[in-house]
Amino acid sequence: YGLQALVLARELGLKELVGHILNGLCWPLFNMRQIKQAREALSEAQSIWRELGNLQRLAEASRWMVIINQGVGDHRRILAEAPVLVELGTSIDSRFDVEQGTTHLATAHARQGRFAQALAYTEKVGDLSAAIGHAMDEHIHQWLRISLYLAVGTWAEADRWADSLYAQRETMVPATLHFNLAFVAQAWIANERLEEGQALLDELLSSLPADTAASFALIDLTVAYGHLHLALGEPEALFSELEERVRPLREAGFIRLMADEYWLRGRAAIALGKFDKAREALLKARETAEAQEERAVLWQILVSLAEVEETCGDVEAAGRPRDEAREVVDYIAEHAGELRETFLDRPEIQLLQRK
Repeated sequence: YGLQALVLARELGLKELVGHILNGLCWPLFNMRQIKQAREALSEAQSIWRELGNLQRLAEASRWMVIINQGVGDHRRILAEAPVLVELGTSIDSRFDVEQGTTHLATAHARQGRFAQALAYTEKVGDLSAAIGHAMDEHIHQWLRISLYLAVGTWAEADRWADSLYAQRETMVPATLHFNLAFVAQAWIANERLEEGQALLDELLSSLPADTAASFALIDLTVAYGHLHLALGEPEALFSELEERVRPLREAGFIRLMADEYWLRGRAAIALGKFDKAREALLKARETAEAQEERAVLWQILVSLAEVEETCGDVEAAGRPRDEAREVVDYIAEHAGELRETFLDRPEIQLLQRK
């Protein structure tokens, strides 16, 4: 119906209506995994709203663009687009748009290893959510805290915020529940609360709806299951049957947590003694992480690559990814602010610096 309306509106020369339809079309297109078409619709809508000087609708189109790129996992686009949304939200006094832009800036900077900036944006989201006063906005703030502390390696803080978020699950809207609680489960797993983490993941997976906004949380659940299987010492069970379910999302262009997925495959292969397979997965992980500058996982991928080469007896080959890992760690440490010492205290980094 949207496409039919769009054709009619174009024929009648109703430019403003075309803009409204394009704003509305982006979400069903995205849910149908037509990412390119959704972006094209929003890009055209943005041009129309700029021409008409309608900042409210321009902010709406820009918000959807940022949300879609967050769902896909395109941090480069987010860092280009989210500041524009924040500026628009400020100009029209829309705290919600400012919050949305700031939220996605926090996630992009965290993934790219700029923890100080990610924390600053996260704290700003906390202030905005308190001012807005809606439960969903506070859930966003808590989810940001968990994801950041997991990236840094501050397990106790991640666990504390996870418990706080889980206590509010009854107030979560269906579209965000699975995303939020996937990170709760991952925090529990990181803190060796494996039975609780597995029970929550199993519940979330069984209740995950198909063909809705929440269905894309399957990627987050899959990665969380990967961490669980490794923590349980069950590398042969990695992702179970979830890989086949996730494949259509990957084929559609979703690169969200793809580097993590490849890295977990590599770790599982190492545990099983399949070093050629591990190297193949880790090289894919490296390529994926480098494409989006995802330093928060890249250093771990490089350490794993060095481990593979060292185990296979090639000390020289192991030295190259290890040196690159140190460079990435140094970059993160320089951009970690008050989180620097916590990050550098991670056992894997301590070991890396001694070799």
